[in-house]
Amino acid sequence: SLESVYLELLDVLPTSVLLNVFHVKILDQCVICMEKYCIGDEVIRLPCFHAFHDHCFVDWILEVTFNTLDIVISINTFKCRVVESAEFY
Repeated sequence: SLESVYLELLDVLPTSVLLNVFHVKILDQCVICMEKYCIGDEVIRLPCFHAFHDHCFVDWILEVTFNTLDIVISINTFKCRVVESAEFY
């Protein structure tokens, strides 16, 4: 099911907490909500090292049109190739 695809995608992406000013300055802002990162923010990272607020990414991925091709297309708008498995095509 598509829900299991979302859960699988979210399950494999690493999350971390921004612990210092250096990481906050490097990442700057979440391109989903456009807010600046702060120390203590939880972020999710894609394999290409783009990062987003964890809650923003989860909300965004759940809003993607319910079509697996749309997931790939939407993720590629961030110039990342998260989905490598043929099962998503």
